[in-house]
Amino acid sequence: CAGLRSKVSDIKTLICLGVVAIAIGVSCGVALHQRDSRLSQQQQGAEPVEPPITAKPTLVPTLRPSQEQVTTLSVPDETSTDESSTANTITEYDISGESTGDLRLSVAQITFGENHHLFGYIGQSLTIPWNGSGRYIVALQSSFHDHLPLADEAARIVLIDTLNDAYTSEVLDETRAWNMQQGTMLFWNPEAVDTQFFFNDRDTETNKVFTVLYDIALKKRVREYRFDTPVANGGVCPNGGFFYAINYARMARLRPVTGYPDTYDWTVGD
Repeated sequence: CAGLRSKVSDIKTLICLGVVAIAIGVSCGVALHQRDSRLSQQQQGAEPVEPPITAKPTLVPTLRPSQEQVTTLSVPDETSTDESSTANTITEYDISGESTGDLRLSVAQITFGENHHLFGYIGQSLTIPWNGSGRYIVALQSSFHDHLPLADEAARIVLIDTLNDAYTSEVLDETRAWNMQQGTMLFWNPEAVDTQFFFNDRDTETNKVFTVLYDIALKKRVREYRFDTPVANGGVCPNGGFFYAINYARMARLRPVTGYPDTYDWTVGD
């Protein structure tokens, strides 16, 4: 079988080389024919006929704006306690064009201070930090980002108000079930997308993980999903009503970056 595969491979190589040789030969033949045609016309005193010029390809606008399309504005930052940070820079990109329509993008810093802020990514579909109205952004706040969080290293859950571009933030709660990659699986509740979101946490006495449903209007946890075999949210159904549950303690053993270290794992030894 090995010898047969080798012969087949050799045949394919020869066929490819043959095709390339034919293409080169045809190109050379066309070039020689054009050269001979021009020489013949010049010898007969006729004006040489130049080959037709092919049209240049049409350039499609990309999402990279020119310098003239970028506007930078300085907006007073009334929320920062850092005296050296007196303005929030908002950069606007005008990328309107034939392929993008009337489209403008704005890029602005919305968190400040010495702490790190993140939302987390992957793991569940249709997850975004904005609530249904687009006014509020939910995020995590941590004093570090250079190691996996330990059991006693909680992250604060903050709510950022984007009204009037003020970007004021408020600490709502904290979690001890999170990591740098996925955060704490924050997800706005599809059944109350303006006011409620899910996040994961752990019991500090038993180290069992569970999922929390938080209401920003009531400013409290309205439900905790606890099970005898502890699991926590791994993906909310986009239509609401269900979430996919994962044993994050087992994940901490098998894939540490997506698990919660030192949480209770009933599968140890399986």
